Parts: sequence; C-alpha cells; structure tokens
Amino acid sequence: MMRLCLLLVFVLPLCLANAARGGEAITERFQASPGVERGQEVLPGLQNKGLIAEFLDPGDTGLGKSLGYLIWREVLTAISDQAGAGVVLAHPPGDKRIVDLLETNYHLAAADIARNQKCPMLLWGAVWEQGNRIYVHTYITLLPEIRGSNLLVRLRPIDGLEADGLEAEIPRTRYNFALVETSREVLFKRTLVTRKVAVLRQSPNRAAPIVARLPVDKALSAVDMQAGWFEVKTGDGATAYIEHDSVAVPPAMVKASGEKVTVRSGPGKNFPAAGSRVLDGSYRVLDMRYRPQQGLWYCLDIEGRPAWVAGWLVQPLFSLPAIHFMAGLYRYRAQNYNAAANEFTQFLNAAAPEENVNRATAYQLRGASYLFSRNKGAGLYDFQKAVELTPYDPFAYNLLALAKIDRLYLYPAVLDLQKSLSLDQQNERTVNLIKVFYEGYRQGKIREYSIRDRDSRVEVLLNELIR
Repeated sequence: MMRLCLLLVFVLPLCLANAARGGEAITERFQASPGVERGQEVLPGLQNKGLIAEFLDPGDTGLGKSLGYLIWREVLTAISDQAGAGVVLAHPPGDKRIVDLLETNYHLAAADIARNQKCPMLLWGAVWEQGNRIYVHTYITLLPEIRGSNLLVRLRPIDGLEADGLEAEIPRTRYNFALVETSREVLFKRTLVTRKVAVLRQSPNRAAPIVARLPVDKALSAVDMQAGWFEVKTGDGATAYIEHDSVAVPPAMVKASGEKVTVRSGPGKNFPAAGSRVLDGSYRVLDMRYRPQQGLWYCLDIEGRPAWVAGWLVQPLFSLPAIHFMAGLYRYRAQNYNAAANEFTQFLNAAAPEENVNRATAYQLRGASYLFSRNKGAGLYDFQKAVELTPYDPFAYNLLALAKIDRLYLYPAVLDLQKSLSLDQQNERTVNLIKVFYEGYRQGKIREYSIRDRDSRVEVLLNELIR
C-alpha cells in the first residue's frame, strides 16, 4: 500500500531575511513627526511589520499616550531577535489627543493609517482610570489585503491534483480581547535600559533642567509614566524623567517552568558560569541585553541575588495578553514556528477570561505552528480544542479535517468536512477541500494509515459530499 507524506506550506509573504528590525513613531493625522511627511511609509523595506495606534483616553488622563508608548516598546522587545520585523507607532503631536484630531471613526482612521504604512497588523484600544484601578480594552485588526496576507494552512500539492486544493483558512481579522483590570504600578513599575546616551530631566519636558547624563546600557527603575516619559528613581531616592525612545523596555517579569538552567555573571555565553539553578515560577527582571547570534539575556532577581539567564530559557510576561498574541503573529509570519507557538501559549495562559472565539483562534494559530514544526500530534489536539470552543464554525472543522488528512486519518476527516458543509453549504473553502480530497482518494493518492484502518465508508461519504 502506498502512503504519501504530506508537508505543510505556510501561504504568506516572508519577511526580508536580511532587513533590519526596527521601530518608528509617526504622528500622521494622529501626526507631523520631523522628517516624516503625511503618506510617507516608514520602515519601507520590511514586510513583516505592525502598527500600534495610541489608545483612546476618554478621561483625558494621559494614559492613552503612555499605554501606546509602553505597548510599542514591549512589542519591540518581544520581537527583538526576529530579523526583518518592525513596529510603527501612530500618535498625535505633543499633548493633543486622538479624539481632537480625528474626523472619522477611530478604528477606521487607524486602519487607514496601517494600510498607508503597509502594515498588515494593527493593535489599538481604549483605557480609563477609576480610583487606583486601570481598565484596558485592546483590539487587533488584520488587513489581509496588504501584500496578500491570508492566513492559509496548506498541504503540499500532490502530483495530479489541484495545486491549491488541500488547504484551510484561519479567517478571523478582528479580535476584541477581554477587558484587563490592572494598575499603574503593574503597568509602569519595571526596569528600563538606556539604548543610547540619554539624559534625566526634572520634569517630563525637553526644556526641563537636566538631572543626570546616562551612558548606554544603564539599568533604571521606573515607577510611573506620564505620556511619553518614564518616571524613574535616582540614586538619592528622588525621581526624574526620561523619554521613552531613549530606553529599551524589558518585560517586568519572566516565567520559568521548573527546568535547571545555567546562570552567568554577565549577559552572554562568554561570561563565566555562576552555577545552575532550578527556575520555577515568576522572576523580576533587573536588566536586559541583546547579543548578536545569542539573542536576549535577562538579569533576574533569583532569591535576592542577580544572575544572567539566556532569554530562550524563560518566557517573558508582557503587560497585556494582546502583546503576546501580536508577537505570535509576527513569529508566525516569519515562519519562526516554535517561537510563535510559545507566544500563543502565553496568550492562552493569561489570566484574562478571553472569549471562546479568541481562544479558538489562538489554538488554531498554535496548532498550525505545531504542524509546521512537525509536532503533528499537538497540532491535531489544538485544532480539536478550537472545534470544541466554536462548534458552530465551519472553518474550525476544515482545519481539523486538514490536520487529520495530513495524519491520514481519513474517515474522521470526512466526518469533519460533513459537519462543516452542514454548517455552511456555500463555503467555497469546504467545497474545494472536499473536491480535492475526493480526487486524491479516488485516484489512490491519499490512503488510510493502514489497510486495517481503511473503511469503505470513506468513499461512500465522499461520494455523498461531492454531490
């Protein structure tokens, strides 16, 4: 009996492998950054980029600006080792608010700017403060018309069959994430690291007196934020201010899962080992460095003592679940599937009670990442979870069927396609997948895993569906 191994192909334009990653702030219509004219694309060499829009701030507290800057810097940190990726921040100039400048719907305006900047991903939202609590609504919009960025899962074509037939789609383009309740301390109390020679000022204003001049790679303790300025502690216990673009923004905490790791006296393999530790739970980040060919290194507070650990040994915990979701999309687009699966896992493990549709899509994206990285059993499990969460979604059954076809579990795959078709008889994706599956089975190019497992009901059901 012939058994065909099917390989998965991700249908999405790749990022430029040798392009520099980066971040850029624009004040277009949300706008007027020096040197950036309205309509001019920033980071034009990058295909794998997203746009962060300054958050709406109905209470006019300044949190909308602060949160926009913070998320922008955190996303940059989340993808700092991903070649060819970039993040754009859209914000109004000075102290102006988005609502004062926009003449149309906020989301439509932000999406228009994302299209203008050729960003297929857009993160936006709203924030308000009540007492000592902060509430954040976050949204992600995907723009599939930008460089043809459909999220398709496709099996490699089989000789003699339609090239684009064995495929299924992850169709969602709008994500409304669960409301996050947090505080200023949780959001802004964290370590910062100067990314260039920088200055501390007495107040959050470029005209304010200078308190101190700082070298590159100086770790600072932030305690709050005002618009685009972090409030930090100085050596004498007072506070001063530093602009957001002068610093890298590490995650406030990282998480480890009980593995023994080597800790070092400095940020890199060239520094002496300082022993090994079993890391389990969450750890405060004291410092961060990026090393070429080695990636990120974190200095962690381990039992009251600082120690450096390679970033890939721990999982960063960013301030909002949506940041992990967006970082997963970046990794997914770059075909960095193991890292993408880790980000979607972080999203799924977040405390916020996400709606079933968001969790289902995260399972689908993680499942596709597992399939592409050859962890097919885990991928099949995730597609099954997505069906359980959204049993009314024909696309979820298509993805599950495709994963089963890849494993040559054909009878269960036919049942999934039958269910999908019962939910939407006009779904072109389902109809085409059934057609190509039928042709492959009829021609003997797709067969069950073993003769014992083969069942004549597969052909009977396929004949019924193809009618």
